[in-house]
Amino acid sequence: MKVFYTRRRMSEAGRYQTRSTHRRSSVATSAAVADLREDERLTMAECPGCKGWFPEIEGPTHAYLTVSPGCWARFGRALALHYSDYRYWPAHQLLTDAYSLQHSRSADRRTLRSTHVHLGSLYAQLRLGQAEARVISLRRALSEFDFNELPTIWPTPSTSILDVDMSCPAGHLTTVEVFAKAVLNDWAAFHGLADRLCRIREKQHARTP
Repeated sequence: MKVFYTRRRMSEAGRYQTRSTHRRSSVATSAAVADLREDERLTMAECPGCKGWFPEIEGPTHAYLTVSPGCWARFGRALALHYSDYRYWPAHQLLTDAYSLQHSRSADRRTLRSTHVHLGSLYAQLRLGQAEARVISLRRALSEFDFNELPTIWPTPSTSILDVDMSCPAGHLTTVEVFAKAVLNDWAAFHGLADRLCRIREKQHARTP
């Protein structure tokens, strides 16, 4: 389903009024259409991974993540901020894990590995409070495994990268943390698995002479 948005000059928050009212307001608030000229209309399309609504554009996506070109472009914008301005960098790990986990929604072998790696990494940061170096070590360890298909249906997303602020470092860091916590909460049914994944690295260290 496609929705047409018409720009209205309102506050700096950049809120837009849509003809479709069945989507939650956080997704309807789209900074992704902030470049539109007055009264210009842009076709919006739903991302199959996060269910957010983004500009329907032609562009690259990811090899095995379930993502629309518009959603992928917004994630790329966030990564550009991380690599070009050190003030945004502290959000990089959380955003990468949360975004990748949210869009890992297929039975492809690479996707299943992505699901487990980023689920474990996100859980290690937000629930176990592990430091960056330890989380990186965990991710590397998990990347060496092949994983079976998950036994239950994919979680229903409650948020999207549209809810991540791009306008200033402080706002970005705050909203990335909120976004990451929401994604992890969406995956609450898999927290037992996440905890077991986080112990894989500990078991490897225990076997090291």
